[in-house]
Amino acid sequence: MYGVRGEMALWENLSFLADVGMLDPDAGDTGWAIQGGGLYRLPLSDFPVDVGIRGVLGYGAYGSSGCDVTMLDLMAGVLVSRTIDRLTPYAFVGFNYWKWELDVTDGGSDDGSETDPAIAGGVEFAVTEQVSVYGELAHIDDLFFGLGARFRF
Repeated sequence: MYGVRGEMALWENLSFLADVGMLDPDAGDTGWAIQGGGLYRLPLSDFPVDVGIRGVLGYGAYGSSGCDVTMLDLMAGVLVSRTIDRLTPYAFVGFNYWKWELDVTDGGSDDGSETDPAIAGGVEFAVTEQVSVYGELAHIDDLFFGLGARFRF
């Protein structure tokens, strides 16, 4: 997935996020995705890393090999990070519930749902105080790589 994230912190330890991006499930097939959620950073001042609880709800759709696929996704877990200068490595562990619907162009359909463990790791680089870029490797039922840019309001 490739995308752009907006993030706004309304309180010191609580921020909200919204993503818009492009899905690329296999060569030549692309679609779009949106998601929104929040991150609560636990007030652990003497801890060597930042620890937060993150939840996200997302929706995506794409066309692939004679069918249309839509997905609804709910992810929750723990995010651990440590900012060193302008670089922030991070790791996430939690669960992911997703529901999909597949509509075949010539007729017929299928749907289902699944709950999987979710793990991810990445690095965010702060270009300015408000703008950063990031790369992430994640495994949620399959391995994938994500790139993005973030703007903090």
